[in-house]
Amino acid sequence: MNFHIITSTTTLQHTITCYSMPHVWRVNDIESVSLSDVIHDVKTEKYKVVAKKNRPFFNPCIISETRALSQNYTVTGVVLFDLDKKDNPHKDIEAVRQQLIVLPEILFCFYSPSGGLKFAIYTDDELEDKKDYALVYLDLHERYQNTLDITLDKAMKNINAGSYYGSDATCYYNEHCLAVSVTDWLFAKKVALNTKDRQVVNAKQISNIENYKINHEDIEKALSYIPRDYSYTERMEVTFALLNVLNEQEVKGLLLSHWNKPDNTQEKHIKQIDNWTKATSSSNGITIKSLFYTAHKHGYIAPRRNSKPKITELKPTFEFDFIPAEHATEKLNAIVDDFFETKKDVFVNITAGAGKTDTIQRYLFNEFIVKGCGKRVTIFVKTHETAEEYIDKFNRLCEQYQFEGGDFRQKQKKAMLKGNTQKLIQHYKGRYQANIIDGEVAITEGSYCKHPLLVEDKVLFDKKISRFCCNCPLRVGCQYVSQFEASPLIRIVTHNDLFNYSSLWAGGFDADNFGPNEHRNKTHYLIVDEDIIGQVLSQSGADSYGMYSSPESIKNILATVRMGTTLREAINDNAEQLIDDYHEQERQLELYDASFDNLNYSTLDVDEIIKNYIPAERINYCSAFKPILQMNAQNDDENITNDGIWVSNDMLYVAKPKKLMSRFDDIPMMYLDATANAAVVSKVFGGKFDENFKQINVQPSSKVSITQYAYKTYSRSYFKDETDIKLERLAKQISRLSQGKKIGIITYRHIVSKLKGKLNNVVASGYFGNIRGLNRFEDVEQLYVIGRHFIGNTAIENMFRMLNYGFRVGDDLDSEFVTENNIEIFNLKDKPHYETARPHYANPIMSGLIEHFCRGETEQALHRLRMVHTQEAKELFLFTNEVQRVVIDRLIIQDPDDRRRANTIELIDKIEWKIKEDTYVMAKVGKLADAIGVEPKLISNHKITLDEHFTIQEIFVKDKRNGTPVTIKLYVNEFFTIDMFSLPDNYRLV
Repeated sequence: MNFHIITSTTTLQHTITCYSMPHVWRVNDIESVSLSDVIHDVKTEKYKVVAKKNRPFFNPCIISETRALSQNYTVTGVVLFDLDKKDNPHKDIEAVRQQLIVLPEILFCFYSPSGGLKFAIYTDDELEDKKDYALVYLDLHERYQNTLDITLDKAMKNINAGSYYGSDATCYYNEHCLAVSVTDWLFAKKVALNTKDRQVVNAKQISNIENYKINHEDIEKALSYIPRDYSYTERMEVTFALLNVLNEQEVKGLLLSHWNKPDNTQEKHIKQIDNWTKATSSSNGITIKSLFYTAHKHGYIAPRRNSKPKITELKPTFEFDFIPAEHATEKLNAIVDDFFETKKDVFVNITAGAGKTDTIQRYLFNEFIVKGCGKRVTIFVKTHETAEEYIDKFNRLCEQYQFEGGDFRQKQKKAMLKGNTQKLIQHYKGRYQANIIDGEVAITEGSYCKHPLLVEDKVLFDKKISRFCCNCPLRVGCQYVSQFEASPLIRIVTHNDLFNYSSLWAGGFDADNFGPNEHRNKTHYLIVDEDIIGQVLSQSGADSYGMYSSPESIKNILATVRMGTTLREAINDNAEQLIDDYHEQERQLELYDASFDNLNYSTLDVDEIIKNYIPAERINYCSAFKPILQMNAQNDDENITNDGIWVSNDMLYVAKPKKLMSRFDDIPMMYLDATANAAVVSKVFGGKFDENFKQINVQPSSKVSITQYAYKTYSRSYFKDETDIKLERLAKQISRLSQGKKIGIITYRHIVSKLKGKLNNVVASGYFGNIRGLNRFEDVEQLYVIGRHFIGNTAIENMFRMLNYGFRVGDDLDSEFVTENNIEIFNLKDKPHYETARPHYANPIMSGLIEHFCRGETEQALHRLRMVHTQEAKELFLFTNEVQRVVIDRLIIQDPDDRRRANTIELIDKIEWKIKEDTYVMAKVGKLADAIGVEPKLISNHKITLDEHFTIQEIFVKDKRNGTPVTIKLYVNEFFTIDMFSLPDNYRLV
């Protein structure tokens, strides 16, 4: 079909005709006008309007027989934008125009009479009504405003807004523009319109969706309440809700027989479901909950299911075969002994706070320092501060060591041991140490490196740090260089050394050439203390590239994926541009690297160093080129994919895991981590520790009691709204519990200071994700852990992609990101246990990542109390409804701030104590009241809750007087037997 754009100029009319566009619009009554005189005379806003309205009007967004929007119109897929000059007084409009016309989705762009711009993009969506158009417009409106830093007219969200023709001889028109896929944006916007009120309604009304695994019967019943004549948009939302939990064929099986709109054929519905299935993603936000919410509006009533923890006969999720602390130390010593003897890799998973570091250090001190085994071991720790703690501990062990023999002999041996301790144990530090002050990096005075350029221009110094160091006039006698001259048996470095090349000076200083010695003292054993998997799967290893800050080939790939093609197809389609961009980047890198050749590396005069240096233009390096070119170089199989390369929300991601340096490959490693997940460890290290994964669960001290408050989530989002009110309420509760005792608190980073400020007895505090190895909580009498560590599903899914980086044939990993609600059971010291339901990834590795990075870090927080070795009475209070890997003394499932609940809890406590004494109490109102000394009315008000809480034993008896059968109900404990029950004189057992 013919497609016309007419632009009027002062001298001519210019018509562009295109025959390739799949959508058209019709403009009736196009007039030929000459506007030179009018434009020349226009001086005021009033006359600008007059001039504008003397031009033809057109609407590229619809096909309609009339200018007014009627019922008989067809959408074209075009979205029109208006940039008014008066709304952008400080913008260079021509510069904005140049930015626009390079975008592949721009259909046309021309100047308006007032000096602004009209531009349009072409989309792939047939929007059935004006509400959908408005949603799409507003989403794109926001994107272009943010990207181009401009203000656009919001009134254009009306599909009938249209435009008058401009006066622009340079009108830009691209007949081959790419269609923007707006489907996901439309869905995301609809989900965003689910206000907080709606979400609250959902949470209250659809409890089975929150806490239980969805079953097919529930879905069919809910769908039966949904009208059969839904519009396109309504059908779309229902389809996406079902695709959240079902596959395409299951969705078709339900919906093709359900929809019954007179003018819609089954073929049309099949095509729509096919398109929506291709467009769906885990990030569109529409879940199965939307289906149940919609059904509820039409009369569906969700099954009554209790979402609170409830009594269960199931075994606890986490059960422990505890061993006493002294036996654990013996077992750990045996494991360490076996490691040094057999040189087999071993992973030690021992309870946090059990003293694994002390045990290892004592062993190393005795075997390497005192006995002098002659072997070398390198210990990798999280921070330099931890390394200094190791040094201090070794020094204390040296001071405490007792030799046999007379006083003189002892002193002589002690002096020798001190010398060996200082000589044979070395903490290696970096060239310099830095702090962040007011958001900027500041070199500390204690830094080894004294090169003046480091202070003047740290960025330039870091670019060629090895070359500056090797040629530095201060290298002889430099503290950084000198630390490598010794040959210690025990080396202590940070985790970073596992992933970095060895230092230039690792072999010491060669006096003959005044430079680094090529010789390297190889270590014989590696000990990794605490988790390094977080570095292997660090989010900093995931690079992302968008539409407006990337090379042209990447932009084109993203634009092609927008149109519905696979990433592999998009890469193939843009292969030539990719190769050109890659070679251009390599050329720019060579120029960039060559620019540093003019630096003077052998002087300390900063002016002399940079005298001949001309900085090259910095390169926006794209790490995606190599891996996506590798993908393109694979065989011709169209289903080739790489799980670590994906597109989401107009962004290309490349995520590769970090690798340990190859120089450590053949050295036996002992890895110590209290909260590691075995499945994740196996996946990350390729089975390295599978045959030697040692788990030691150490018995906590009987002096420690653990109470968990599980009636709220206490999640990070819980504290987002009414933060101060909630923290005030929490602080009052902690004050009541603590009674002035020395307490510690661990919670979320954004609230820890506020909560601490509301309490006057906090002696130690910390936040999730930053508490491993901290000893500051050892002196607290009570530790309060509020909430639980959670890094988010996106981070977990990115890590999973990293773990699976590599080329293979098959579909994308999205299908692995499905969650389902599973039952978890709290482990109580005394029965009964309680169950709750929480979402879990079905994939075991993804579930393992949650355990490792989330639940594991929460467990690290709990064990800051040092529950194993304490000889003093201590209390741990845990505020979360998530099951943790601890045995708890008391589970609170009712909010004590609720007066009614507080009364219920008090009654339960009294009855439980009575049952402990007598093994049972009569479950009648009057008998209960007498047994615990309260008014019968109080028991009566809470009787239903009490019946739900306690185990009820029914005993059938007969009245001796008339033979009438009677059932007597008792609240009992697990030790109750019928012969313990004393019958009244008038009754006998049946």
